[in-house]
Amino acid sequence: MSCIRGSQARIDTSQRIAPEALCHLLEREIRGSVASVMAFDAATATLQLIAGNSLPTLLRQRTRRIRVGAQFGSCGAAAYWRNTIVTRDIQRDPRWKNVRTAARRAELRSCWSTPIITPDHGLLGTLAVYTNRVGSPEPRAVEMTSAVASLLVPSLMRRRAC
Repeated sequence: MSCIRGSQARIDTSQRIAPEALCHLLEREIRGSVASVMAFDAATATLQLIAGNSLPTLLRQRTRRIRVGAQFGSCGAAAYWRNTIVTRDIQRDPRWKNVRTAARRAELRSCWSTPIITPDHGLLGTLAVYTNRVGSPEPRAVEMTSAVASLLVPSLMRRRAC
C-alpha cells in the first residue's frame, strides 16, 4: 500500500520499489554504472543494503551490511563524514581493503557515495554509484546522484518509521 498520494504514487508506490527504481534511473543515465542504496541502522551504527539488484552477486553479498566509519568503503565514509566521497580507484583506496577483491571480480573500478540526510541533518543512508573505469565522476553525474539522494529521503523516512 502506498504512503504517498497524488502524482508521486506512480513513482513511489512502496518502500521497496522506490529505491530500486531510482538506482535503475541512475544506471540508465550514467554510462557503465551500477547503483545501490543503503539504509542506516542507528542501533548498530551500520548501513544495510536495501537496493542494488544490478550489483554483481559477490559484491552485493560482501556489502550487505557495513559499518559507518571513515575507513569502511565509500558508503561507510560518506555516512561518517556526511559528505560525498569519491573513490577514483577502488583497487588502491585503503577504505576498500575488505571488499577490494569482490569489486575487482565485479569489474568495478571507481565509486562515489552520497549520504542521504533528513531535513534536520539526521542520517538515513547512502546512495552509491559504481563504474567500470578508474577516475572521478563527471560533475553532472555527481549532481544527478545528489538529486536522486534527495528523492530517497521520504522513502527512507517511511522505512525508518515502520
